[in-house]
Amino acid sequence: MTPDIDVLIVEDSPAEAVQIQEMLRVRGYGAQTTANGREALETVRRRRPDVIISDTNMPFMDGFELCRAVKKDPDLRRIPVILLTLLSTPCDILAAIEAGADFHVPKSCQGDYLAARITDVLSRCGDGGSATPDTGETVTLDGRAYQISATREHILRLLLSTYEVAIQQNQELVRHRERLEVLVDEQTRELRERIRESECLRAVSSLVAEGRESLDEVLRGAVNLIPRGFRYPEITCARITLEGQVFASANSRETPWKLSAKIVVSAKAVGTVDVFLLEERPEAHEVLFLEEERNLIDQLAKQLGGGIGRKRAETERVALVADLGAKNTELERFTYSASHDLKGPLITIQGFLGHLEADVAEGNSDRLRHDISRIGAAAAKMGRLLDELLELSRIGRIVNPPVEVPLADLAHEAVGLLAGRIEGRGAQVDISPRLPTVFGDRVRLLEVLQNLIDNAVKFMAGQPEPRVEIGARKAGNETVFYVRDNGIGIDPRYHDKVFGLFDQLTQEAGGTGVGLALVKRIVEVHGGRVWVESEGAGHGSTFCFTIPGRTEGESRER
Repeated sequence: MTPDIDVLIVEDSPAEAVQIQEMLRVRGYGAQTTANGREALETVRRRRPDVIISDTNMPFMDGFELCRAVKKDPDLRRIPVILLTLLSTPCDILAAIEAGADFHVPKSCQGDYLAARITDVLSRCGDGGSATPDTGETVTLDGRAYQISATREHILRLLLSTYEVAIQQNQELVRHRERLEVLVDEQTRELRERIRESECLRAVSSLVAEGRESLDEVLRGAVNLIPRGFRYPEITCARITLEGQVFASANSRETPWKLSAKIVVSAKAVGTVDVFLLEERPEAHEVLFLEEERNLIDQLAKQLGGGIGRKRAETERVALVADLGAKNTELERFTYSASHDLKGPLITIQGFLGHLEADVAEGNSDRLRHDISRIGAAAAKMGRLLDELLELSRIGRIVNPPVEVPLADLAHEAVGLLAGRIEGRGAQVDISPRLPTVFGDRVRLLEVLQNLIDNAVKFMAGQPEPRVEIGARKAGNETVFYVRDNGIGIDPRYHDKVFGLFDQLTQEAGGTGVGLALVKRIVEVHGGRVWVESEGAGHGSTFCFTIPGRTEGESRER
């Protein structure tokens, strides 16, 4: 501590003056400040400080002029003067020597360095006033002449201090360069990570936006792109879960080091994107996942949610267009079939009306009764056709509330309604007791079973032991219901044709040809499908259908 050393600080910047004053104060120096060389010279003449520390660039009187004025005054010349310079050019050094400065230090110096220089000049400059200058020399630099009259020792000391400062500044530059290199490396690494993340987002976005692939293909492609966007792609795996369906990248497995984000479609969470590290790679001081990686997985989940929504909307649109096309085709066929089949009874009625005129004219009562009977039969057939067409048109428009329907009970009810026809054919009907309970329109489902059982009983063609079986079987994740018979069978070429409106493969069993069309329409309204299985003539037929949705009692079938 040096409380008895008085330092005068000459600095026109108040902030820098306070900074230097505080650096000296904490090291035990007493320090006073002035704003320029003129004020400083007046202060020095009133009371002599032990050391003057002066900036060089100031208004009214700069530091060089102040130093010259102090060194020319016999009463003041022993006071050491330390100049604060930028040392940006050799002219600064020559100007300091010419002014007679005892030392010069850079303005950016630290407190300890400045305190050491104060101690140094106080120890060296105690006899500065008695030193005899060497013969004056004139040095010209950049067109300006400098009068150098200091001693060789003094010049050498200033030059050495300049060299010392240069070394310190060089060391500081080296430290700055090393810090800059570290910073550049960090920024480069971060930039590469951001580029990797951006490329990952762009690749997934392009895959989702292409629109040519199916949703499954998009998700399989995306899940293999995701690990590339993370810091350690070689030990990163990904998994996309969408409503129970899982898509995983190569070598994917679940680990404790996990990052997840929800996939949201139409404000509803439908799945997740999960990223796993296969090993705990980060060092102890690092976080497991960067904040940017958390943002990345959120953005990926958002992109996938938007893509899934668009894919589903497109799929729905395509399905609606296809359904509309099918309905238009069905309407055309319906119109053609209806006009064709209704024309038959009309032609019959029209023809026999002509016969009636002849019968009346001839007074042939037997033929008159016969012709009237044929006209009545044709009118009755037309009535049945119209009734069944009306019933077909109502399906899908008039819907009963869906309820739980035990199919075994429904099958027994249908058999009861067809008891007369079944007994008349001598057929045996077996109903599986393990039929499950479904959820649907009970009235319409009864019509399905009734039509299929009636159809099976009709087409036995003299089978000595006609038999009908009603049951269900598992096919993957769905339950298939069936009505099987050992009747005439159906050629595979006509498996689709039998469900057409008014399409009958034989006229021997009667009917209008609307029954199986009704079955197909009812099942499709329930979201299911219907088809026939038969190896051909003489091998019997199995009519199958599905009813998607809630199904109970399946466990009893296993």
